[in-house]
Amino acid sequence: MAIDFHQEFNAMLPHVIAVRDAVSGSIAVKSKKYIYLPHPSQVEKSSHSQVARYKQYIAGAEFDSFPEKTLRTMIGKLKLDSSEVVIPPALNYLIDDVDNDGLSIYGSMRQCAENITQVKWQVLVADYQGLSDVDTSDISIEELSRLNARATIKQYNRENVVNWSFDRINGAMQLTFIMLREFGTVFNPNDFTHEEITSYLILALDEQGYYQQKIIESDDGIEYGERNYMRLGNQSMNWLPVVIASDGEVEAGSMPMELGFLSGITDLAYSRYIMSAEYKEAMRNLPPTTYTNGWEASDWETFKEINGRDYIATGSGAVNNLPGNVSVEIVGANTQLEGYERYFEANKKAIQSLGGVFSDDSGVAKTATQAKSESAENNAALMDIATGVEQAFKKAIEYCAMFENATGEINIEINKDFDAVKLTVEEVREIQNLLLSGLITQEKAIQMLVAGGG
Repeated sequence: MAIDFHQEFNAMLPHVIAVRDAVSGSIAVKSKKYIYLPHPSQVEKSSHSQVARYKQYIAGAEFDSFPEKTLRTMIGKLKLDSSEVVIPPALNYLIDDVDNDGLSIYGSMRQCAENITQVKWQVLVADYQGLSDVDTSDISIEELSRLNARATIKQYNRENVVNWSFDRINGAMQLTFIMLREFGTVFNPNDFTHEEITSYLILALDEQGYYQQKIIESDDGIEYGERNYMRLGNQSMNWLPVVIASDGEVEAGSMPMELGFLSGITDLAYSRYIMSAEYKEAMRNLPPTTYTNGWEASDWETFKEINGRDYIATGSGAVNNLPGNVSVEIVGANTQLEGYERYFEANKKAIQSLGGVFSDDSGVAKTATQAKSESAENNAALMDIATGVEQAFKKAIEYCAMFENATGEINIEINKDFDAVKLTVEEVREIQNLLLSGLITQEKAIQMLVAGGG
């Protein structure tokens, strides 16, 4: 029996992956070939000449790294490593190891912020000796009973939340079913092979309360584990310890269909990628053509005799000794490229207006002219992301406190001073060079240093 996914998951998965690939960069994008770069021929694509054409076409295409640079810049402004985390003493282990795999709570918050920035939401699961700690290839919780129990917070990216359902319980709409996908491998040391395994973790409610169930999909088929009912103390649970972390309030009864802040920038990145391939192909069609005129019947034999070859050489450094009455004419192509160049400039401005960061952006100019913020829109987006991460982790830690029967204050505070700018050593030197070369006044240099936190 096949495992069904939610129709909204199926509809949005290609778009989610497109954002991920754009952030991963050129290698990831070019490996998908036609998905992101259609063949330039709309008629015939499979002949040897058209296959060779596409190889040259995609080789010339340029996918810029500004989606990844933009993401890194935005997350850097959050200064997540300096976030204030207040939790009950009994849960202090979460600070250095939030997932029982060695990830700190600050690293986990960073991952969450990165995911929200890219694809708008992800899921946090608070667990206590449950199946989220079971190896990908296992379906039983029995082995965990011999380990020291502890609460954990696991993250599941949007592309791994494959099915869900909401229902009204006690008058309130709440999540009653969610299926989470995990990928893993089983290594065979005898023949050094890795078998790929896909497992699914179901968190759901039935008449007995909250249960977890593991399903494993491998080459041998699909294996279903038993339902493991989770309890809080001696009581069954009638809610799922699941938090949807997002950059805005999630409407009850549904998962957001929209993508994250970065998606508009990645859309423009793909448009720029396609146009760059067209631009390079147009440039390849521009090399001039060389014509020779005035040949007489005996001239070719004379050419072969004085040059020692039976062909006219072309390219850099080529020398042809021609008979006296033969003339040479070089005719250049008349193709115009200004349209492409105007597009690239307009595309760059559109990306920058959305908060995109290019490698050639002047850090000094930004510091001097936009010391408070790159844009109000960027700061608003960062505020929503920071608030979403704070609320999600606070709620997940509250669930962990319930599992551990821990009491005490719980609070998460992420830096909100996104406007604080600090000049790098290189930027300070650049301002000094501008001053010494007379390009700016001393007063202007002081303004730039003060605005940049120097």
